[in-house]
Amino acid sequence: MLTDEERENEKKLEIEKKKPKLLKSDIIIDKKERAFELAKESMEKFSVEKDISEYIKQKFDKEFLPTWQCVVGIKTYYYFR
Repeated sequence: MLTDEERENEKKLEIEKKKPKLLKSDIIIDKKERAFELAKESMEKFSVEKDISEYIKQKFDKEFLPTWQCVVGIKTYYYFR
């Protein structure tokens, strides 16, 4: 059985594994920073990569006008609308 401290450490490690990374982009720095903010926000709300991608895409479409594409995850999920 895990102690509270061990559970907290496991939780921190799990969060560390889920840090967003930008692999390729041709957008300006302001939008990149916003993309990271939304990635962090969406990863707190969702655990399914498709849902994370959809959330980021919808926020970008609303804030910066359509049509944005967002790819999330190791298995590469897309959300196009």
